[in-house]
Amino acid sequence: MKKWCVLLGGFLIHFCLGIPYIFGNLVTYISSYMHHRGFYKKDNIGDEQWIISPFMAALIIAMTITRSIIKRLGVRLALFMATAVFTGGQFLTYLAVQHSIWSTVITYGAICGLGAGVSYVTTVDLASQWFPSNVATATSMVTAGFSFGGLVFNYVVSFYVNPENLSPDIQLGSLR
Repeated sequence: MKKWCVLLGGFLIHFCLGIPYIFGNLVTYISSYMHHRGFYKKDNIGDEQWIISPFMAALIIAMTITRSIIKRLGVRLALFMATAVFTGGQFLTYLAVQHSIWSTVITYGAICGLGAGVSYVTTVDLASQWFPSNVATATSMVTAGFSFGGLVFNYVVSFYVNPENLSPDIQLGSLR
């Protein structure tokens, strides 16, 4: 029974980590909100793409150092701290998006990426340890949560951020 809980827990953690897959949808709302607040001008068009790049870089860096983190802290504490860092990055993004694109790059990009990288590797490693004869199946079930989370959260974010399905500010993107 415990190994199935590990599998389900890994899937659910990956479900929450699927933010790179919703970024294309979310970035239009972030840009429009920042433009509405007055600190995102025509000069800034394209800067919003900097948000996801540090996420992927931090994700890869964190993946490479996860083994040493687990050796120092243990699996439970490493996973707890990684998910706390990821969640903290999400909460800090709420504050950052109200101030500048670059603070959002740090919170949504780098901080969330570090937490996601350690969480990703740790859950996949745990699944492979608990299912040694079915490593491929177990790890693919865990990592499926990454994509499935993006699929579900894409609709959740759209409904939450834009419940009336209004179009983003298209004046900003017009460079005539």
